[in-house]
Amino acid sequence: MKLFFRNLSYFTIALIVVFAVADFLYSFVARRSCGPYSEVWWDVMTGKAKADIVALGDSRVSTDFVPDVVDSLTSLRSYNLGAVGQHFPMQLVHYEMFRKRYGHPGLFLHFVDNWTFSKDFYLHDYFRIEPRMWQYMPWMWSGDFRWSIFRADPFFFLLASLPWIRYQGLHPETIRFSPRQTDRGYFIDGAKKFTLKWRNKEFNFSDRKRVMMLYREFLQDVKDDNVNIVMVIPPFSDEYHFLAGEEQKMFDYYKMISTEFNIPLLDYSGMVMCADTSCFSDEIHLKPHAARMFCDTLVKDIMRLGLLDHE
Repeated sequence: MKLFFRNLSYFTIALIVVFAVADFLYSFVARRSCGPYSEVWWDVMTGKAKADIVALGDSRVSTDFVPDVVDSLTSLRSYNLGAVGQHFPMQLVHYEMFRKRYGHPGLFLHFVDNWTFSKDFYLHDYFRIEPRMWQYMPWMWSGDFRWSIFRADPFFFLLASLPWIRYQGLHPETIRFSPRQTDRGYFIDGAKKFTLKWRNKEFNFSDRKRVMMLYREFLQDVKDDNVNIVMVIPPFSDEYHFLAGEEQKMFDYYKMISTEFNIPLLDYSGMVMCADTSCFSDEIHLKPHAARMFCDTLVKDIMRLGLLDHE
């Protein structure tokens, strides 16, 4: 019996070593993918994302924030840290990795909406990682990255730390090395015409308490770093529908946060373009021409607030 357990231990250790080595080598290759989920990470983690103005949020930042427009109007460098398909916990990791490598930006724009606090991480049945989360897996060998993941969600940290197992379903042929598909986060291509993504569906304002507490701690940390913060509610198409009272609930919460932390709140959910479906690829993502118009308005409002005077 002792021999059996000893051999089992040797086999287990050997298996872990094999998985770990395979994981490390696969991560080294996967992190160089130029897919829309991962190329922004490559910029941030390899020193190519230094900027004075940083925009953070979900896929709406990826489509709505155009660095070229912002740069030309401010004579500063901006960067799009849009996290495709992710909510605040992973947005937090984006910002922390940026700060650790480049210091504090002069201006931080956080795009918020009704989904910002909806969930921690995307998991299938709690034990399988969704494909969109693979964009983070290759960087789990970085110590500061691992700590940020742990802070954002300890359970996901444990799952994502399992060597090789975390890559289940990610096949080599899905790793793309095509030319860059984005302009520092901004998606150039998209639906050619407006397409309803959530037909006949109504949405609520998600208020997951743990994530909201994490957000408040984050805002206080950024304020303590003397970074100018602006919360931005981006445009919604009029085809995007809320459940009764939920849209007002969202506005009331962000207004409360704005007052409590003394942070400007810029609300663009009622822009004229919201009634024009030709400005959107779906209910919430702007097309390139509309994104440029939106950013022009955004920069002018930031200048009106005097938030770039210190540069």
